[in-house]
Amino acid sequence: MGEQPVILIVDDEPQIRSALRRLLEREQYEVLDAPGTQEALKIARRRRVDLVISDYMMPESNGLDFLIQMKKDHPQTVRIIMTGKADLNTVVAAINDGHVYRFVLKPWDNEELCLSVRLALEQRKLLNENRQLVDRVENQENILRNLAAQYPGITSVERDAEGAIVLDDPDEAAA
Repeated sequence: MGEQPVILIVDDEPQIRSALRRLLEREQYEVLDAPGTQEALKIARRRRVDLVISDYMMPESNGLDFLIQMKKDHPQTVRIIMTGKADLNTVVAAINDGHVYRFVLKPWDNEELCLSVRLALEQRKLLNENRQLVDRVENQENILRNLAAQYPGITSVERDAEGAIVLDDPDEAAA
């Protein structure tokens, strides 16, 4: 990701957004924030967002519905959900429906949260690199298929009994 990672914080409590902003900016992230899910979706439409941290319980909607929408609209964005109270059903729904990377309880531990963010962004980077490699391989396979169609036999390799590649002897070819 050569550029500075962008993190979007979504929480209806200004002091939570402010505390998270201070913490994450110290870690050299660009931090955006929104007091609600509708504003957060608008921000995500205008800006690249690498990771979103959303509160679970907000007045206008719950964070899980928001993260499910983020998954649909921005599948590359890593999702973390925070809550002051969690039950097992909530955690399972967040993981299964929202494909949430991490479930964090409030109050959070700063070191643990920063580590979770770093690991989430590293996973995002690796997935993007993997996707690029898969695209490159598919492109190369298409090139080979086109070459094989134009020049039959160009992609086949002849091997001897030991598995070595057999090259045509230029003297035999001339004879």
